[in-house]
Amino acid sequence: MNTIEKIIAGMESQKNGYLEILAKAEEQLEAVDAGNVSRTLGLAEEKAVLLDRLRETESNLAEARVGLSEPDKAEAKRRTGDLAIEIQSTLEKIIAIEDSCEKSLRSAKSDLKQKMAALREGKAMIKNYGRDDGSESKLSKKV
Repeated sequence: MNTIEKIIAGMESQKNGYLEILAKAEEQLEAVDAGNVSRTLGLAEEKAVLLDRLRETESNLAEARVGLSEPDKAEAKRRTGDLAIEIQSTLEKIIAIEDSCEKSLRSAKSDLKQKMAALREGKAMIKNYGRDDGSESKLSKKV
C-alpha cells in the first residue's frame, strides 16, 4: 500500500470514527432532553474513548503526509477531496448537537439553581417561623 492509499484509508477510518461520535452525540441529545443524567454521562465517556482513537488515527495521518512530495500532496488532496467534505459535514453536525446539549444543560442548571434558592429561602422561613421575636419583656410582669 503506497502512502496515498494509506492516507485515503486513514481518512476513511477518520470519517467512520466521526460517524460513530455523531451517533453517540444524537443519543446523548435524546438523553439530555429526557433528563437521563446517567445515560448522558455514559455517552460522554463513550465519546471520549472514540476521540482518543481518532487522535491516534489523525497522528498516523499527519505522519503519512509529512513524507509526501509536492506532486503527491496534490494527488492526495485531489483523491481525498470528497472524504474531506464528508468529514467536515459530519463535524459540523456533531458541533451543532453538542451546542444544543450545552444549551439544554445550561438551562437545566439554571432551573436547578433557582429551585435550590427557593428551597433555601423556604427553609429559612420555616426555621424563623417558630422563633420568639423578642417583643415581650424578659422581666416578670410583677416587677
